[in-house]
Amino acid sequence: MDIAEEIAQSSVRGSVYLFLGTTLSTLLTALASILFGRLLGPADYGLYSLSLTPSSLLLIGTNFGLNVGIVKYLSEYQRKGNYGKIRSLVKKALLFQLATGSILTLILFTNPEIFATYIINRPEAAPYIQITSIYILGMVLFATLNQSFIGLNRMERTSLTMLTQSLTKLGVGVGLVLLGLGVMGAVTGHSISYLIGVGAGLILMAKLLKKREEEDIDPDDNTGILDLIRFGFPVYIGAITFTLLGVYRNYLLSLYTTNIDIGNFQAAMNLSTALVIFINPVVSTLFSSFSRLDKTQELHIIRDLFAHSVKYSAIMILPITLFLYITSAEVIKLVYGAGYETAATYLIIAAAPYLFIGAGIQIINSLLNGLGETKTVLKMFIITFIVSIPLYLILIQTYGIIGILTSMLIAAIAALAYGLNYATKKYTLRIRIGEVARVYITAILTATAVLILKNLVSISRPALAVITYGLIYLTIYMLLLPRLEAITLHDISTLERSFRGMGVLGYPIIQLLNLERKLCKK
Repeated sequence: MDIAEEIAQSSVRGSVYLFLGTTLSTLLTALASILFGRLLGPADYGLYSLSLTPSSLLLIGTNFGLNVGIVKYLSEYQRKGNYGKIRSLVKKALLFQLATGSILTLILFTNPEIFATYIINRPEAAPYIQITSIYILGMVLFATLNQSFIGLNRMERTSLTMLTQSLTKLGVGVGLVLLGLGVMGAVTGHSISYLIGVGAGLILMAKLLKKREEEDIDPDDNTGILDLIRFGFPVYIGAITFTLLGVYRNYLLSLYTTNIDIGNFQAAMNLSTALVIFINPVVSTLFSSFSRLDKTQELHIIRDLFAHSVKYSAIMILPITLFLYITSAEVIKLVYGAGYETAATYLIIAAAPYLFIGAGIQIINSLLNGLGETKTVLKMFIITFIVSIPLYLILIQTYGIIGILTSMLIAAIAALAYGLNYATKKYTLRIRIGEVARVYITAILTATAVLILKNLVSISRPALAVITYGLIYLTIYMLLLPRLEAITLHDISTLERSFRGMGVLGYPIIQLLNLERKLCKK
């Protein structure tokens, strides 16, 4: 098996494992958020959301790009089989994160009133903010462990730590709310869950490293924390701008909108994770895959991997996005209830960036990070920041939440355009426009057919409507994909080789691919 096929197969397997873990974890987290929203009501749910802002702000004082660097270095060492360096780097990274996380946790725990008054304009949230200080320490260790597993191509372990965290949030958080602790119960469950997730991750990492314990650490190993930070620091600076942008956005929301508006906004953003759970596993796995490739000697593999990633991501993400557009009202009622009146409109705009999946949105970041172009990724963050700052302020005053969401969309498109233009010029990467266009035509025709049917046959019950329209949508889409040559026999063979050897997990996908093969031949 050559390196191209090996990386393609490991990328698909990693994406599937990470997708399953992310899906289950996101569903559990979404269930917790839904129950929080229903039990607390829009006003308290908005306060809960705002209370998490200060801890998110202080998280910018951790990492320093370390998590980006650790994926890059561990991916390279894993390909070379240098497990001595792997063990050394993981230990150094965790100790560094423990130190920085502890300091910031202490800062927030001892000064919650300052953050409550000056960051979110809600002095009454001080006790809730104090509890979220625990979240800082848990989150920094949790993220580093998960990125280490991804760098080592052990996505199944990332999935297990994520599931542990989400189960804890659901059980503890919802349980405390039901016991009458309200917002305090919700923030406590959210914060503690990450510490429990860290415990699970440490056990899994210890078992993984113990398997190679007989190998001595390379005496010539000079790679340390500074090397990881040096590589990932531009991305870290970009992440700071993104975090500050979120704080700025929430501050404007606190000034120009009500807690009910914020609750509807948060509900829409939560449901947009239905798309994130599909794209994030691909993005994370591709970062590791691109990191293993030499951008001078294996550029042809990089080009093919990028082109296929864009096409296959479009096949998966685009129909889900359009289906959310068609059924946004039913989905909101099903998940959050009739009280969230404006969330359906917000959801449509929140999901809009994923309409550009065929242009490489999200995937371009993985490509550039994997190739070491972290300064370019920083420039993309800066573009997002520069575009968003004035647009947020201008549009929120006229259009409220819709203005904020529209600003987010415009900024995302601007950053994508820059990154894609850079990659195209420097590495002569190409999106296969003809192939991607067929995917868009297929998805749009399917959405149109279902929308016409929806207008002709109205289903009053949200759950029944989502299931019925969803099954019809899937059936039409699967039939049209080969008919319009959006998927070819070559695509099916490529995907089938990747899913072989995955046992039970790969079996249902292979059966669907066999069905598509028969339709292609006809």
